Amino acid sequence: MTLSPADMLVATVGCIEARQPLLIQGPPGGGKTSIGFQAAPLAGIAPGDVILSHPVVEDPTDAKGIPWVVDGTADFLPFGALRRAMGATRPTLWILDDLGQASPAMQAAYMQLLLAREVNGHKLPDCVTFLAMTNRRTDRAGVSGILEPVKSRFLSILELETSVDDFSNWALSNGQRPEVIAFCRLRPELLSDFQASSDMENSPSPRTWSHVSSVLNMGLPAKIETAMICGAIGDGAGMEFVGFLRMYQELPSIDAILI
Repeated sequence: MTLSPADMLVATVGCIEARQPLLIQGPPGGGKTSIGFQAAPLAGIAPGDVILSHPVVEDPTDAKGIPWVVDGTADFLPFGALRRAMGATRPTLWILDDLGQASPAMQAAYMQLLLAREVNGHKLPDCVTFLAMTNRRTDRAGVSGILEPVKSRFLSILELETSVDDFSNWALSNGQRPEVIAFCRLRPELLSDFQASSDMENSPSPRTWSHVSSVLNMGLPAKIETAMICGAIGDGAGMEFVGFLRMYQELPSIDAILI
């Protein structure tokens, strides 16, 4: 089932408020992680109470604790993100980013926490909620899949689809360049045109269009700016945007027309 960013935000806030884990999947750069950070304050979670983990670069001990001897007895001691979550006393959101890229051993390490909410005798407080994100196997983003027992731990698995209206609203609220917003509204099919490839070339996505906005803010010479834009979103979309940009810059202002 696919949802637009606006609808996914509503679903995410609902799951956080209900203390239920949710898994969001979608192509790279679609805004999955951003939705988690947008949902947190709407669900009453303070910025300092959001924990961000990247299981793909973690070791199983990050989710189980590190073996240690305490008073002559072996135990697993929580550290890092696990220690923060175990000690939480206020509503807390624990985001597991790129979970599908993690090794089976790392996914299995989180399995107990996701369902039993307990690992090696250490219990998670009820105020902690999990939110996970992953790319799809077809995205060629290093996702080999998610273990079946891990998938079934989530209340639901939803797929994020892009929406030019939602992107425009986000872009206007976050200082993105009007040229980028105008082009994406003119060519909505290029807002997200992810093409999995082994070549060193980016594809258009909400994330990479944000990069284009940053390039425009740099005030580079035209030749370098064009190369940077194409490097951000790919040659095809990049050259089309550059052509649009030149026409955009030559248009008279509304004030000049009215005068």
